[in-house]
Amino acid sequence: LRLGAFDYLFKPIAKEKILRTVNIAWNTKKLEDDKRRLEKENKVYQEGLEHLVEKRTISLKESEQRLRIVLESIPVCIVTINKDNYKIVDVNPYAVKLNGINKEDLIGANCFDFICNGKEGKCPIKDLKKRQASYESVVLGKNNEKINVLKTVSDMTIGNKQYILESFLDITEKKNLENRLHQAQKMEAIGQLAGGIAHDFNNILYPIMG
Repeated sequence: LRLGAFDYLFKPIAKEKILRTVNIAWNTKKLEDDKRRLEKENKVYQEGLEHLVEKRTISLKESEQRLRIVLESIPVCIVTINKDNYKIVDVNPYAVKLNGINKEDLIGANCFDFICNGKEGKCPIKDLKKRQASYESVVLGKNNEKINVLKTVSDMTIGNKQYILESFLDITEKKNLENRLHQAQKMEAIGQLAGGIAHDFNNILYPIMG
């Protein structure tokens, strides 16, 4: 038995005893062969699974890297907010540049302290049910400077967590140009009014002078 024998029998040996012992040995051999085969197949499967996981992990990292490059290079401010507590969880470089605040100070901060003019408990998008596209709003920059932006807000689910994705463009220059246009239009209206008054006054003066 120490050398690997399956069993031993005492003489005299009955036929039934031999058949029963051989049958047990045969079934045991089959079970051992099946066990070795399953272990071999399991090893091959595990190696294939590890290779697949490694391949998927590399693909996921590449996809994440591409997404990160896009988010960091796209000329739009993007802010990700935890919908449960309205804390900022991520910002891209353009959002940092627009706000004029370090990324470390933005991450974990309340969104209503920087990203909108709402107050705690009175979030303007608290009951957001769908994407809100292209509406003008105000974000707060360094030293509470108000910056006019064109904002788009949408819900986003990652895993089991709900997030709010806000993207916005700085339209300060656009607002300044609009104000200049309004001022120019006002001056044009005043000029037309003054020209009309002068014309009417001249019409009165002509018969007097005549």
